[in-house]
Amino acid sequence: MKPELERKFSKFDVILILALVAVLLINIVVVKNLRDPALKGVPKTAVTVTGTGAGKVGDVVVEVTCDADKIYLVRVQEHNETEGIGTLAVDQIPGAIVAANSVAVDDVSSATVTSGAIKAAVCEALTSAGFDPTHFGYVEPTPAPTPEPTPEPTPKPAGEADGGKQTASGKGTGIDGDVVVEVTADANTIYEVVVTQQNETPGLGAVACENLPGEIVAANSLEIDGMSGATVTSNAIKAAVTEALTSMGFDPASYQGAVAAPAEEAAAEEAPVEEAAPVEEAAAVEIPADAVTLTGKGQGIDGDVVVEVVADADTIYSVTVIQQNETPGIGSVAVEKLPAAIVEANSVEVDGVTGATVTSTAIKTAVTEALAGLSAAPAEEPAPAEEAAPVEEAPAEEAAPAEEAMAEANVLSVEEIFTGSALMLIEVDGRNGPILVQVEFVDGVITDVQVLEHSETVGVGAVAVEWLPGRIVEANSTDVDGISGATITSDAIKGAVVEALEAAMNGFSEGPTAIQVEMDGKNGPIVLEVTVDGDTITDVQVLEHSETVGVGAVAAEWLPGRIVEANSVDVDGISGATITSDAIKAAVEAAVEFVENGFSEATFRVIVEGKNGPITLEVTVDGDTVVDVQVLEHSETVGVGAVAAEWLPGRIVEANSADVDGVTGATVTSDAIKAAVLAALAA
Repeated sequence: MKPELERKFSKFDVILILALVAVLLINIVVVKNLRDPALKGVPKTAVTVTGTGAGKVGDVVVEVTCDADKIYLVRVQEHNETEGIGTLAVDQIPGAIVAANSVAVDDVSSATVTSGAIKAAVCEALTSAGFDPTHFGYVEPTPAPTPEPTPEPTPKPAGEADGGKQTASGKGTGIDGDVVVEVTADANTIYEVVVTQQNETPGLGAVACENLPGEIVAANSLEIDGMSGATVTSNAIKAAVTEALTSMGFDPASYQGAVAAPAEEAAAEEAPVEEAAPVEEAAAVEIPADAVTLTGKGQGIDGDVVVEVVADADTIYSVTVIQQNETPGIGSVAVEKLPAAIVEANSVEVDGVTGATVTSTAIKTAVTEALAGLSAAPAEEPAPAEEAAPVEEAPAEEAAPAEEAMAEANVLSVEEIFTGSALMLIEVDGRNGPILVQVEFVDGVITDVQVLEHSETVGVGAVAVEWLPGRIVEANSTDVDGISGATITSDAIKGAVVEALEAAMNGFSEGPTAIQVEMDGKNGPIVLEVTVDGDTITDVQVLEHSETVGVGAVAAEWLPGRIVEANSVDVDGISGATITSDAIKAAVEAAVEFVENGFSEATFRVIVEGKNGPITLEVTVDGDTVVDVQVLEHSETVGVGAVAAEWLPGRIVEANSADVDGVTGATVTSDAIKAAVLAALAA
């Protein structure tokens, strides 16, 4: 046998091996950094540091690349936030901070804790790098005053509900599993509702999870409308809150609208203070003899809301609701508070009451209708300049039809914009295969862009997938820089957003398209998904309904198949379920129409030259019908042209024509508004 060879390493050999390993590790790190396209263009003086913030479900750790003047990159490295809620902030806040070069960016709605955690983590990272966070928008919080000592509460007998603030959880059954909420409340007030667990459909049930908790808190009641298109999820959230309140020993039915603070309640009990408050009476403005009393009405949540308004051409002296049937504790709060706010502001342009939007709008509409009787304001009649102007008094001007008014007025620009809301799924070709992009529009604004599926290269195209959607939403435009080194992926994502907007306005030109539509059935909303490919209805599915078992539910189960088989809605409905059958047919018909033409209504932003400068309007038309006219900006004279800007749009919509009488003494402004409407109809 050969002798066994032994090798003994000297101290020098060990040092040499360790040095080689260190060099190899350094090279790996350098190569990794060189290959990260997100860091391309970042100066060598920039540093990469980490920071930690307290999230809703544990710590949120971020990695920040920055120097003393600029934040180049923010990445969330670790988190355990709730999917579909906190993760929205994880997806959006880092990109927003980089785009603004500041931590002073808006929180993501319903994910304020996670948003704050990311900002705090970025500030900690900046501080650890030796940079001042206040240079990047951070504001030191004002120390809260030291609270007065609170006396110990009197112990309650066993079994009696504790009226103090408590926190508990509850759950309800959603469309895709349990919906779990965490509720903080006392016997009178619901302070906070947070959805801590859910698996609802993005764009439908997930919207209810995001918005409904805040509405419950704002209304301090469970008696609120569910989210359109997400009835099951809305009911699950309400059921979960009910369970949580019950577990704390509180009666869910007892929460009816905003509750006065303890100090206010105490003051309310002191009758002498209320009765002997002469300040309000003495402060009342004297109503002049020439003021007139007018009435108007608006559509409330439970019928007409009728108001009585006392006003003259310059001042609203009083607003009184004389007829209403709104919900106690919700709409009735708007009835109680909004009239005084309108009088104080001398305008209907005031904030509505939270949780009572419909009633608030009804009151404003009613006041506006009442004030319409003042459109020929007395202030316009004695204006010598307006009356003496030959152009204004010329008979040809007064009798000119709308077409001639358009010829005289100067239309500066006409641009079609998207209004309403739409959630679109668009598939485009990326570098390595298809990319599925979800795009949401609300009133001309890109509110959300998400890449749902892709197979782009990690560290290259995947960087564009992660960061570009946030940039597009931030800019409300696809005219943003793509990710360096990922041009094909960047262009594909931008193209998907452009295609979604064009489809929303003009319809889909080719390929199978799935549309979700909601219609009112016999017992509530019915949500369908309709797939159309060219002239063919390829699939119809009922996603949500609450129709009666054995009647409407039969139509929900069988009618979609008949429609697909016939490739037409002209099929027999289910006997005994006419309402449900008609709703399903109408939904399919609406989906087919949308795929072919997009939204039938078109909205145009029109700029025309007024008496004192440009007037910007939004005009919505549906074929030859004028649906809505709104003046967005103007600098017309108060009491003259401003009257036309306020009242003429309503007259045009009511008459469905621009050929209506202008406002006395404001011919130039009136003709400009008419010209804008005609330009939209002609576009």
